[in-house]
Amino acid sequence: MTLIKVVIKLLRIRNYNPVHTHTECELTCVGFLKTPDLSKEAKKENKLFSDNGNLQLISNGGGDNVRHFFENDTIRFIPKVGNWYLFPANIRHLVYPFRSKDERRSFSINMNTNRFERPVEPSK
Repeated sequence: MTLIKVVIKLLRIRNYNPVHTHTECELTCVGFLKTPDLSKEAKKENKLFSDNGNLQLISNGGGDNVRHFFENDTIRFIPKVGNWYLFPANIRHLVYPFRSKDERRSFSINMNTNRFERPVEPSK
């Protein structure tokens, strides 16, 4: 395993991270160090569940194909301190903005498994 890049992110009110992937690596992970209380936002919106502040992973497959009709091509995670999620770096993902005055601290780590490297051929 080779670490490629480690980033600490600080998000405040109305900040978000748009849909993106991570390049030049095989795997990425997102972890949460500090999170705002997002349950208050759902109550203000009179909803049981709110997207505010959530991490969302979006499948690279599916689409309009009839065979994928019953598939859910997204999954959302409510950020909780101590949780971290490992996934292929080419999976599209985003972070929704939130309205809390609290801040959110997260990290991402990009890495390679070194399983797909070509073996070095001995010199002749």
